[in-house]
Amino acid sequence: MRPYLVRSLGQAQAGRPSLPGTKLVKLPDHADSRGCLIALDRDQSLPFDIRRVYCIYQGHAKSIRGEHSTSAHCALVAVQGAVDVDLDNGQDQTSMCLSRSDQALCIHAGVWLRLRNFVDEAIVLVVASKLYAEAAYFDHPNPELLKPIPKARWR
Repeated sequence: MRPYLVRSLGQAQAGRPSLPGTKLVKLPDHADSRGCLIALDRDQSLPFDIRRVYCIYQGHAKSIRGEHSTSAHCALVAVQGAVDVDLDNGQDQTSMCLSRSDQALCIHAGVWLRLRNFVDEAIVLVVASKLYAEAAYFDHPNPELLKPIPKARWR
């Protein structure tokens, strides 16, 4: 594999694709004296319907998660701490530090991802467009799944 180009999602502009098949979304942040609330909604923040939600936590810095692509779209939010995300769409590769709770990294089905370098007791919220049992998993990028990207929702 080629080396990854490292970018920080904290510095990236929301909505600008860093890699075809990905989209960085600024989440609506509702803050008041009681604290902050973020919401993940179809059409308001995410380009897909949510069918599954899970968290990755208590990973140490040397933990590796993912290392696959799936037939489901997903979005990652670093609710706490930070994590590096390596992405490969079969043509281009990049690596990003996900560290803001008000940003979601949306990943189209077929894009290979790896999570690594969990820091500051990272908690990563993941939402997916398919249930676990409905999704297919691949150990490499699956560019065939990227062909029908609906431009209106992924740009």
